[in-house]
Amino acid sequence: MKNTFKKQTAKIATLITITALAAPFFLGKPMTTYACDTVEACQTQLEQLQADNAQAQKELESSQSSFATTEERVNSAQALANSIQAEIDAYQATIDSLNKQMQELETKITELQASIDEKEALLRERLVDMQLRVKTNQFLDFLVNSESLSDMLSRAHSIQQLTAYDNSLIQEIEAEKAEIEAHKVTIAETKTEVEALKAEAQTRQEEQNSVLATLKAERQALAKEVLGAQGLIDSIGLSEADIQAQLDILASYVAPTPESGGSTEGSTDSGGSSEVPQAGGFYRPTSGVVTLPYMSTEYPYSSSRPHLGVDIGAAEGTPVVSVTDGVVIQASYGDNGGYGNMVVISHNVNGTPMVSIYGHLSSISVSAGQTVSGGQNIGAVGNTGNSFGAHLHIEMLSGINYMPAGREERQQYTVNPANYF
Repeated sequence: MKNTFKKQTAKIATLITITALAAPFFLGKPMTTYACDTVEACQTQLEQLQADNAQAQKELESSQSSFATTEERVNSAQALANSIQAEIDAYQATIDSLNKQMQELETKITELQASIDEKEALLRERLVDMQLRVKTNQFLDFLVNSESLSDMLSRAHSIQQLTAYDNSLIQEIEAEKAEIEAHKVTIAETKTEVEALKAEAQTRQEEQNSVLATLKAERQALAKEVLGAQGLIDSIGLSEADIQAQLDILASYVAPTPESGGSTEGSTDSGGSSEVPQAGGFYRPTSGVVTLPYMSTEYPYSSSRPHLGVDIGAAEGTPVVSVTDGVVIQASYGDNGGYGNMVVISHNVNGTPMVSIYGHLSSISVSAGQTVSGGQNIGAVGNTGNSFGAHLHIEMLSGINYMPAGREERQQYTVNPANYF
């Protein structure tokens, strides 16, 4: 029986080591994982976890350093991209200003052309009028009717000056128009140059944006590495705490052997004999009604994680008794993998080893190694651990004389407690 126990616990140790590193969670809470069954095994695994933790710390520091370097490169690339964008914005502002000047020149040219058209129209009207006057001798009369030769010459000179003035005015307006059109050409050439500079800057900006996108993707990947390394460290930290808790439990753990009538090698006796008495009658562990039956898949369980025990609803503080005669192999306070304050008792039922588990207790009245009788008080109903109200969770395992840490392992031995009370 002793060799069978060692083989079973070795199998569990292998299974739970994997789950310990994965940091499993039960309903959002970290599960306590028992990765070892002896002080020596626990110490070995604790040292291994500490070595893994040191390595994970190095990887975390390396990832953090790479992330910091990449972060600086991202910031530099972003600053350059912002600088190029400012350059593009300045070019666009210049183009907008040139476009505005072009519009103003277009307006001025339109106004000058209108003035030229108006002056030319007046000149044509005057020339037409003078031609008509000549044809009707009105212009000749205007000169002949002069009072003297000097008056006639004066009148002829006035007509000549008026015509010359009109022509000169038109020429000045056309010169101004030509100057404005030349300025317009200069502005258009400048605009073309600025647009070329803007296009070149936009090309550089596209290239810089590509570089920036690559760096940001690299930074994102490194951020995930940092989170992963930190998560691994957190997981290892949880596993170290679990193994340390197991070491504490092993200080008072008793794994009885029904055939030998005594405790296994390495166990201690704290409060009574480790010999497992032959079970007498069975007792209901506490008063109250069954609120969640054996193998239920109701909330918070699922079809893949059926309820391995029976929940009995009762007021907090209601006495809890041992279902039959046996030896306490665990009596511990804490979360205990969601069980809360817990008592585990080993039994001998007609030569078959059995284990009863009592979870979520508010208080414990026995200690590991203590022999108890069926119906003897072992604690009180509570709401500790992963509990949603005061109740007793009781499990019973058949064909085994200890409590496996892994749920899958326990499920291989579980039986319906309601069949015994």
